[in-house]
Amino acid sequence: LGRLRKVVSTKGRVKFAIMGIHPLLYFFREYLIRKGFALSTTGEADFALVGGLAGWNPSQWDRSNLPILLLSDDSMYSDRDFDFKVRDKVPMCEDDAIFIPSPLDPSVGGTLNYLLAENWFLEHNKTMVLRIFGVYGPAIKTGLVHTCTQSIKDGNTPKVYSPGYQIRTYLHQDDLLNLFSSMLTKFLGGTTGIYNVGSSEEVSIKRLVDSIWNAHGHKNKELETCWVPMSYRWWVIPDLTRTKAVAKFWRENTTLRTGLWKCRA
Repeated sequence: LGRLRKVVSTKGRVKFAIMGIHPLLYFFREYLIRKGFALSTTGEADFALVGGLAGWNPSQWDRSNLPILLLSDDSMYSDRDFDFKVRDKVPMCEDDAIFIPSPLDPSVGGTLNYLLAENWFLEHNKTMVLRIFGVYGPAIKTGLVHTCTQSIKDGNTPKVYSPGYQIRTYLHQDDLLNLFSSMLTKFLGGTTGIYNVGSSEEVSIKRLVDSIWNAHGHKNKELETCWVPMSYRWWVIPDLTRTKAVAKFWRENTTLRTGLWKCRA
């Protein structure tokens, strides 16, 4: 007997292509598919979801008018001033300058890849850039929350850069997907530009790790720290003004404490 092949029609469905590399590229791809979007080739797609870290080919887009939803991240921001000193802690705006300390810095490669991708697509295509700050959740297998959670589950003590009082923000995956959905709707309606994606709830890395310990039923342990590189950022906080102006009805609903409890399983 011949094998039956089920064919799913894409008629009437919004089609999208994917390309590139980004820690959340396939997380968002699966979300789009669950929402009824059809995965397609670039030649048939209505838009492309592109990971800006690497893996995209500029020559492929030379004659393409395909709208681009580009995934970038918070490495596009510095916490330093023109003298390379830590500046006053204020939310990071989309038009802030970026300072690269040295071509030998380990983080420079990723930053330059995102910078090149943003520059290319904003110049050549109708593009919305999502600069994604710290995110976490049961389905997100990247970032400090995931690393610390996995370390604790394995019976180890998480190790972070000294002294542990650096400030970060973390957005739960439920709020992330709600925001992504709102921004996607605007993008499909023609909105372009650069937008921060993140949380406004600030937390020190030390308090974050303590909270993860507590969520897993352990008492706080002495934080293990290691030497911090000179270029390591002391604070990373998104300015969400432009984002909230576009996603008018979006609000964060999951506090960090509640979200960490959801990550226990």
